[in-house]
Formats: sequence, structure tokens, C-alpha cells
Amino acid sequence: MISHKTHTDWQGNAEAAAMDTDRRPQVSAYETSLVSEYARLLLLLVVIPLLILFLQTFANHQTGLLAIGATLALTASLLTPRGIPVLRLIVLSSLAINIAAIMLQSGKIIGGVDVSPASGMNGILLLCLVVACCFEAIAWFRTLSSAALGRVWVWGLLAIPVLIYIFGLPLWETLKVAIDDGASQRSLTQDPNWSLANEFAFRAAKFLVFAAFTFLGACLGSFLNVVASSAPRGETVTWRDSCCPQCESKIHRIDNIPFFSYINLGGRCRNCQGRIPLRYLLVECAVAGIFGSLFLYELVTGAANIPTLNVRHTGILWIILYPKWQIIGMYFLHVLYMSFTLVLALIEWDEQPLKVRFWLPVSAVFFIAMLVFLPTQPIPLFEHLPALTTPLSPWFEQLLKLLAGCFLGAAIGWFWNRGLLRNSSKSLTVAFVMTGMVLGWQALVQVTILFSLFYVILSLVLRNRALLKQRATTVLFATILVHHPFWKFISAGW
Repeated sequence: MISHKTHTDWQGNAEAAAMDTDRRPQVSAYETSLVSEYARLLLLLVVIPLLILFLQTFANHQTGLLAIGATLALTASLLTPRGIPVLRLIVLSSLAINIAAIMLQSGKIIGGVDVSPASGMNGILLLCLVVACCFEAIAWFRTLSSAALGRVWVWGLLAIPVLIYIFGLPLWETLKVAIDDGASQRSLTQDPNWSLANEFAFRAAKFLVFAAFTFLGACLGSFLNVVASSAPRGETVTWRDSCCPQCESKIHRIDNIPFFSYINLGGRCRNCQGRIPLRYLLVECAVAGIFGSLFLYELVTGAANIPTLNVRHTGILWIILYPKWQIIGMYFLHVLYMSFTLVLALIEWDEQPLKVRFWLPVSAVFFIAMLVFLPTQPIPLFEHLPALTTPLSPWFEQLLKLLAGCFLGAAIGWFWNRGLLRNSSKSLTVAFVMTGMVLGWQALVQVTILFSLFYVILSLVLRNRALLKQRATTVLFATILVHHPFWKFISAGW
């Protein structure tokens, strides 16, 4: 009779064997075929003499350390199959990009200005690196399982815009300069001390700042998923662990990273292999999109979309690193307001009751924060009503602006919810109140007009009008997303 422990060991070994069969064995990049073997021999015959020549020219101060380092790395990859395949590929491709950037900027590829031995050796090295990258990529793909290969394609598609922004655009601009000006020595910024490597690093730093803000939005979206499903039922959203909704097993931290974990797990729970609802990913992407889009058109532009503001400084350096707290405060206020509106729409989609103990404290926090930090509401109270302009103290005017937005939003929400839609949901009314309080009564009027227009168009297009009546907060959320980038333009048309 088999004991429980022995049976468990057998079961674990069987599962491990099943997992191993899904993985393909790791092979060397140059041991897959006779062609690859001959390619390695040919590359070694070229690279080893090239390394000796680079060392000689380095002694005469004609070659930099980058070319020597790239040659050493290429030689090591040809001699040994050790190392993580993807890491080998990243190192070789990065070195190839830097060698190409140096040759482009100094005019050694276009125009043939420099005919020194170092320029020819750099060209040979670049060709060898490109060939080696091709073999390394093929070898890496051979080690991947079918599921892992699918994830690689997803990440590859997502990485293409990033690579184009960091590397592709500077290389293309430098190539255009070299072609138009006969391979002159000018750089992208006309600064002789600025190189393509500096441009790569500068763009990478800007992208990392953007990615940090966007990922912060994805983290908030992951939390809002829990809020939208748990708050209407009175469940706690802070003092509990994340768990699978099907098997109720605790989700490990490595599997709870927004967006990344969903793609890594293939949309399934690690324990029960049950489907993770696509809604979780969509909400994370939606909130990340809110943070990322407002970062681009509101934060780093110096609030160029907000009326009555004329900030001279723009860009990550002058807005974030030398903080302009009014712009930063308005950015976070607006992204949190839009995120809260999304939660209201999700609660309405789930047909859950919107309880006062949920929306009232959140609204009070917004109200108090805007009352304490006055620059978050920059639109004057009597804007568009010059005949009623009256000098008021800043604090009192801020209080009147907040109260006017709240009362007008409550009136519009009640008119739409009770009068036109005859809906018992409170989400639409609360969303209108939040819009009037955060954006001001002037923006509330603009949003209401756009919302009415969008709702009429959708009611004519969609067949299920009953569903549209029950999901009106989603239409308002979409209207806010459309209105916000063009807020200043719309306000100027009054």
C-alpha cells in the first residue's frame, strides 16, 4: 500500500516532468546546424584579428573602449554557450546599436568622409554583431515553450514603440542630417558636446519617468478593481489579502503585479488555472491610460489644456524635477477624479447599490483638499459672467466655486437620473457633482452639453436603449475623457 507521502512525491515528480516537457532544451546559438557552426568559425576568424587591431589602434588613441568591449563580448559569446540567452541577446544588440550610433553621428556610414582604419573596423564589427544577434535570437526562440513564445510576442509588440522613441527616432534624425548635409559632424542639437549616446540616455530617462507615472496608475487600477466589487457589499478593501475569486487561494506578490502578471500568467490563476476576468486587465489599462495621457497633455505641457493658466515652463525637467506644485497638484487631482468616476461606472455596471458611506467620505476628501490647496481650482468663479465680477477673498471664492459646482452638479444629475432616465442608480448624480466640484461649474456645463450630445447619438445607434439608460455613467466617463484634453479650446469658444 502506498503511503500518502510517497504518493505526493510521485505526483510532484509527475507534475515536474510535465512542466519539463513543455520547455524546450537550451541549445547553443551555433550548434543547431552545420551552417551555424561554419558561421561561428567565420566570425571567430574575423573577430579575433579585429580585436588585435582595435588594441593596437587604442594604443594610438584612435579607438574607444566601446569597440574593444563590444569585440570582447562578441568573442565570449562565440566561444561559450553559457549565460542566459535573452541576456546575451540584449548585450549584443545594445552594443550593436551603440556602434551604429557612433558611426552615424561621425558620418562614417553616409558620405564616406572618414576613411581611417578605425572606421572600417567599426563597420566590420557592426556587421559581425548583427549576424551574432540573429543567431542568438534564433537560439533563444528555440528554448521557449509555446506559451512563453506567445508572451514574448506580446512584450515585443509593446516594446516596439519604446524602442522607436528611444533609439529609432534619434538614429533616423541623425541619418537625415548626414544625408542632407553631406555627412557633416553636426549632432541632433547642434551641440558638439552632445552625442547620440546622450540622446539615448535622455530619452530613456524621460520614458522611465513616464512609465513610473503610468505604472502608478496601473497599481491604482488594480486597487480600484477591488473597491468596485467589494465596497458596495460592505467588504473591507484594505485589511485583507488578494485572493483568486474562484479557488479563493492567496495570490502571491509576484502574481499580483498589475498588467505584467496577467500577461505572464496567460490570464489564468497559478493555482487552479481558472480564467482571470478580462475586466481586471481592462480597468488596470484604463487607469494607467488616464495617468499616462494626462502626464503627456497636462502635466509636462504645463497644464496647456486648462483655461486661465499660462505656465511658461514645460517638460519633465522644469515641471517635475524643479517641481511646479500647482501643476502637479492639479494633475493628481484630475487623475484621481477620473479614476473615482470610473469606479462609479463599474459599480453601475455591476448593478450594485451605491452606498452613502462610500461616496460621501470620498467626496468630502476631495472638497477639503481643494479648499486647503487653492490652486487646484484655477477657474475664477465669475468666468464667462463678467457682469457679475465681484472682488472676493481667495478662500471665500474657492468655497463658493466648490459649492456652486456641487449644487449645479446635483441639479443636473437629478434632472437626468430622475427626470429623463428614471433610473434609481445614484452613480450618475454623484459623478455630475464630482465634475462640478473638481472642474468648476463652467466645465460642468460644457461636459453636460457634450454628454447630452453623445447620449442622443448612442441612443440612435444602439438598439438596446434600456441598457444605455442603466449605464449612463459610462457615457459620462467617456465624455470627461474627451472633454479634458480640449478643455481650454472649448472654453475659448464661449
